[in-house]
Amino acid sequence: SIWKDATGLKKVLGNYKSSLSFKTQISNAKNWSAEVPYLYTLYITLKDKNENVIEVIPQRIGFRSVEIKGSDLLVNGKRVFLKGVNRHEHNATQGHTLTHEDMRKDMEMMKKLNVNAVRHSHYPPDPYWMELCDEYGLYVIDEANIESHGRYYSLETTFGNDKQWRIPHLERITRMYERDKNHTSVITWSLGNEAGNGVNFYEAYEWLKQRDFRPVQYERAENDFNTDMIVPQYPDPNWLIHYSKGKSERPLIMSEYAHIMGNSLGNFKEYWDAIESSPKLQGGFIWEWIDQAIDTVKNGKRILAYGGDFPLEGPVNEDFSDNNFCVKGVVTAYRGLTPMAIEAKKVYQFIKSSYLSNKQVSINNSYFFRDISNFQLRWEVLEDGKIIETGLLNELPIGPRAAQTFALPIKTIVKAGKEYFLTLRYLLKT
Repeated sequence: SIWKDATGLKKVLGNYKSSLSFKTQISNAKNWSAEVPYLYTLYITLKDKNENVIEVIPQRIGFRSVEIKGSDLLVNGKRVFLKGVNRHEHNATQGHTLTHEDMRKDMEMMKKLNVNAVRHSHYPPDPYWMELCDEYGLYVIDEANIESHGRYYSLETTFGNDKQWRIPHLERITRMYERDKNHTSVITWSLGNEAGNGVNFYEAYEWLKQRDFRPVQYERAENDFNTDMIVPQYPDPNWLIHYSKGKSERPLIMSEYAHIMGNSLGNFKEYWDAIESSPKLQGGFIWEWIDQAIDTVKNGKRILAYGGDFPLEGPVNEDFSDNNFCVKGVVTAYRGLTPMAIEAKKVYQFIKSSYLSNKQVSINNSYFFRDISNFQLRWEVLEDGKIIETGLLNELPIGPRAAQTFALPIKTIVKAGKEYFLTLRYLLKT
């Protein structure tokens, strides 16, 4: 126990409502981050007048700060990078109904692929997923269930600027906030997706800012006042560099980028070369996490079907489906790896290496809150594609945002006419 305080007591008379608020100072609390997701459990106990316990409500909580200072989004005072994905809820056999096993599988795969952030596109997720984000450590962009881009974005047509639609906008945003406000993983509130802008979003923004300290974002606000960050969709790396040199003072995090269809993600590294070398830029969210394909049988074979596999009779045909536009995930609908997943894992990696000379390598720890002493380095020398020498470096005492040079005991003598590679693999210690 790190805190217990009798001043938190308050009597509530029968058939009456009451609220309790208090402030306290907790010494030596460990910070929560996506890298070290340290959680505590807060217990709220209700007793009767005879001190008998009627009800105990546990709530897992963490301690962390989130703020925008200058042009930087800071978590626990650090200008973190968000290596994110957009996540729809999908199961190949059950549609948009996920099991707890599905959600835990998603979480474990994301962590293995170096993903540290998730945008809930475009609705608050199953509450169990929120618990996993707190537990495993993902920075969350929690997004309200608002999307109406069929009305397009002009102030004359969008529901976002139509006061008849004020209550549905406010209800969906306030319900998201009230449900998820105690989740430590939530670092930003999103007003919705592709639903224009206008008076309804202005009011919702003000409502959130009066109740919570966390930043609020909205892509269709663009440069308007009701987004604390610039969160564009699908800019190219050159546009990002141009923004970083411009006059805007707000941090930029891409709400959607690197649209994965077919054999894609070929220029993913160029995005991150720009992000890591420029001010104001702090990452983005790949579109999207999983192929939204359906397990079915066609011509006697089990396949993952896309929209065009379900033509309807009569005048309606596959043009009325999403066709192949629903198959664009980092992982397959069976939650299997793809070439894009491997590319994302490589570019999103937190440990980076470079070969210097004379068998020396520089190892850079780009984590913000942890050392890499729980990793070991396995190195391999390949000659014409065959492994001819291996070794293990078991101790990597490198602190956050620090680098260190190591000499590898390579004995291989290079021969003329041969091709050599040095492969470095960072593995968790068992």
